[in-house]
Amino acid sequence: MNLAYEKKEYSAVVFDCDGVIFDSNGLKTKAFREVLSSYPSDVVDKFIQYHQVYGGISRYVKFRVFQTDFLHTEINESLIEEQIGNFGQVCRRLYKSAEFTPGCLDTLEYLARKYSLYVASGGAEDELREVFHDKGVANYFKLILGAPKKKNECVREIVKLEKSKHIVFVGDAKADMVAAHQEGLSFVFMSQFSDAKDEMLLETQQQGIPVINTLSELKRLL
Repeated sequence: MNLAYEKKEYSAVVFDCDGVIFDSNGLKTKAFREVLSSYPSDVVDKFIQYHQVYGGISRYVKFRVFQTDFLHTEINESLIEEQIGNFGQVCRRLYKSAEFTPGCLDTLEYLARKYSLYVASGGAEDELREVFHDKGVANYFKLILGAPKKKNECVREIVKLEKSKHIVFVGDAKADMVAAHQEGLSFVFMSQFSDAKDEMLLETQQQGIPVINTLSELKRLL
């Protein structure tokens, strides 16, 4: 995998949501614990570790993994549908108190004057659009995309819309980096709120990928 950053004329910037726009990775962890509270705590603890390592993967995948890899049961689609619904309700409630990451609003206002801005997240698309509208930032983005689409599918849709791969993806998880690589985009790792910070810092160093702590630092790269 070679994602070494190249400074060039970009047409668009794509953002992950949790840990990039909002300081909300802990929110998702709390939501999983609440929805899975009836299961043995040791099993849930191990699942939470998995969830944090594999940030950026949607709930549609993770609830299935919980059944197959942690409970060691067959897939129960009706139960998964119920859990996904409950998870969405909890997230909507918790997002009301979610804070923007430092410098986020000023950076979005600045970048929106120069680039097309997008969101490509592992969160549920309808939920994301509702949250961004409620938080007053939906107008900055040309398109907000999320699950049940896979992250690389979201990115591919953006590439087709832009008719260009001169796009930067800003993310905090390996799933973001992989999606950028698969679709031929530049990648910037935002480290401050990442659940997989140590692993990602090692990978970004190996790949020559730039690292920022907050979105304010993105301006110097573009």
